[in-house]
Amino acid sequence: MTKGRKPKPPKLRLIEGNRKHRPILPTPNPQSKLSYAPKWLDSLAKQEWRRISKELYALGLLTTIDRAALEGYCQCYAKWRQVEEKAKIGVFKTESGFISQNPYINIAIKYIKEMRAFLVEFGMTPSSRARVNVEKLKDTKSEWDDLIGVR
Repeated sequence: MTKGRKPKPPKLRLIEGNRKHRPILPTPNPQSKLSYAPKWLDSLAKQEWRRISKELYALGLLTTIDRAALEGYCQCYAKWRQVEEKAKIGVFKTESGFISQNPYINIAIKYIKEMRAFLVEFGMTPSSRARVNVEKLKDTKSEWDDLIGVR
C-alpha cells in the first residue's frame, strides 16, 4: 500500500492537462446496478442499505462490484448505532468510587472510523465528494426501479 495522494481520475487529468506526460490509463466502468439488501444483514443495516443505495445508484456510484463494500458500510453503521445506544452514559462511578469512561465509547469510535473509510470510498463525505467523477446516467428504467419504487 502506497502512501501519499490518491490518484486523480483520468478525466480530471485530461481536463487539467497531463503536465507530467504519464500515460493516462482508462478506468474500469462496471455496470450500475441496484439490488435488494442481503438477507443476512440485520434490520438497521437493511434500513441503511435502502436509504443509501438509492442515492448511490442515482449518482451512478453503485455498481455490480460494489456490493461487498456497501454491505460492510451498512453493517458498520448498524453496529455503531447499537453501540451508541449503550454508550449514552459517557462516564460512571465504579464500585470503588472512581470515575470511569464507558467502554462502549471506544467501540463506537472504532465503528465510526470504519464507517468513515467506507464513506470516503463511495464519495459520501464533503471532501471525498469533490474527488468523485460522476457522469450523468441515461434516463432509463431498469427492472429494479419498479420493485423498489425508484422514480
